[in-house]
Amino acid sequence: MRPHNRAITSACRSSAFTLTEVLVAVAILSVVFLGLFGGISYGFSVTRVSRENLRATQIILEKMEGIRLYTFDQLTSSNLFSTSFTADYYPFTMNQNDSKGITYYGQISFSDPGTGTYYNANLCTVTITVNWTNRYGSTVIPHSRSMQTLVGRWGIQNYSFFN
Repeated sequence: MRPHNRAITSACRSSAFTLTEVLVAVAILSVVFLGLFGGISYGFSVTRVSRENLRATQIILEKMEGIRLYTFDQLTSSNLFSTSFTADYYPFTMNQNDSKGITYYGQISFSDPGTGTYYNANLCTVTITVNWTNRYGSTVIPHSRSMQTLVGRWGIQNYSFFN
């Protein structure tokens, strides 16, 4: 061999990475990608829970707005509407067996406001509660949202349709 080739092969060998350097680089990249993947999946799960909570709030507000249209006597002494209801939410699901998405189960209850005054006969507390469950892997997590309002005998519902 000529001395000229020996100098070239020696320079090439010293510029290559050793096995230890490659393993350290792979370990560092693995930690970085695992952290990145964990952050992205956590962001998607937070977005999913926020959507479910927002949908529950929308359902409650829809029912509350409907209650505003009833008179006080219709709310307290008749069966014009059901006190339990269900509402489906269709998230972006790819599963054909789960075409309904999440089902929200609601309950409307009426009670005495408990003020202990003259207003007890003229006020009613309306509570709307929505419950739902969802799955995160094999874990089933129950959720609940609730909202309360007071309905007065001489409230806005008397002016809605010129009763």
